[in-house]
Amino acid sequence: MLRRALLCLSVALLPLLVSSRALDLTEDNFNRHVYERKGGGHSFVKFYAPWCQHCKKLAPTWKAVEKMYPKSVGLLVGSVDCSDGPKGRNPLCDTHKAMSLPTLMYFHSDKKKGTPYDGNRTEEDLLAFAAELNSTCSLTERDECTDEKTASIEEYDALDEAKLKEKVSELSSASEMARMKMMMVQMQMQQTHQDKKLSKV
Repeated sequence: MLRRALLCLSVALLPLLVSSRALDLTEDNFNRHVYERKGGGHSFVKFYAPWCQHCKKLAPTWKAVEKMYPKSVGLLVGSVDCSDGPKGRNPLCDTHKAMSLPTLMYFHSDKKKGTPYDGNRTEEDLLAFAAELNSTCSLTERDECTDEKTASIEEYDALDEAKLKEKVSELSSASEMARMKMMMVQMQMQQTHQDKKLSKV
């Protein structure tokens, strides 16, 4: 049982390294749409702020993901405006630890915690990742699995429990490191922006 759980976790973490609606998610509707929707499934969510330059740059690419997954498709695609809330901060962004913007996260209705997407943010990469989320590919249902995903599942399936634990640890550490690096870059950019504003005063 533990081995199967580790295998599932390994396969779920792999993409980090490498009724669907495009909608605005708020404190009032987030749980209903992401966790409580009929049929369950995955959600792909962008946490952003209108003033954020990186968010503006990502906007057209994210729009392509929204268009690819309209209301008739199983994957929910949504956005959370982190500036929409008390004192200019949306509590959802604190709840889900969206500190650097834009933050992309994916959720499953069965779990109350999202997973940061740390992959490339090109249109091609985001659409490919969204397609994986929308797929029914799993350990037991492999009909919709891509060749690459099938190969990954088979690779991890061949590992013993100790090796699986090691792999899960490696993938988790690499994902966390990538997220920390992204936060550091944003903090440096914010500091530079602040210094420029102060120098004009």
